[in-house]
Amino acid sequence: QLLSGAVDEGIRILVRAETHQTVRTLRGSSADVLLTHLNKKFTETGVAITGCTITDVALPGSLAHSLENTTALRKAMEKTRREHEFQMGEIQRKSEDDLEELKRKNEQTIVMESGKKKRAELNHEQRMVKASELTRTAMIESETQSQVKKQELNALLERTKVDMERLRVETIAKAESEAESRRVKADIELEKALMLAEAEKNRLLGEAEATKLDAQAEASASQHLLHKRKHDLEMREK
Repeated sequence: QLLSGAVDEGIRILVRAETHQTVRTLRGSSADVLLTHLNKKFTETGVAITGCTITDVALPGSLAHSLENTTALRKAMEKTRREHEFQMGEIQRKSEDDLEELKRKNEQTIVMESGKKKRAELNHEQRMVKASELTRTAMIESETQSQVKKQELNALLERTKVDMERLRVETIAKAESEAESRRVKADIELEKALMLAEAEKNRLLGEAEATKLDAQAEASASQHLLHKRKHDLEMREK
């Protein structure tokens, strides 16, 4: 009875330490806890138990059925888990493949866009160089035309100065010539007037002298002299 009670107590302790999922694993020679318990119980009796084997684990029908269902459910869950892991792995691999493909396409796109960018930059640089050359050429042409216009204006200015100087000289010469002509003419007119005045003076003096002489002669002249003076006066008047 002592052994039976100790075994029952040890089995209860052993079973309580397990779950319904692991209780079946107690079969075999793995009952070390039960062996230790039994030796403690029989220490004072001088009995030593050296071996203990659990040959079978019998569960109640409902518990066994529940355990079988649980085991089947666990296996189904394990299968579902493996299938899920497989599907997740497939999804992961597909995602990684898609990601790699996307990366590859992105890299190709980046390379293409980089090439387009480089070509655009090269075209832009070429256009800028061409525009700079056109601008420089236009500036050179503008400066050349400006220099030509400047030279033409300077030449026109010099010609205008020469023409103005020539006109000034000609005008002064003409004015001086006209003034000289007028002066000579005035001198001639003056000389002529002086000569006429002198002649008139001489004439008047002569007439006065003649009149004086005539008057003097009238006092002592004869009638003949009177006729002669009259004749002379008539001749002078003519």
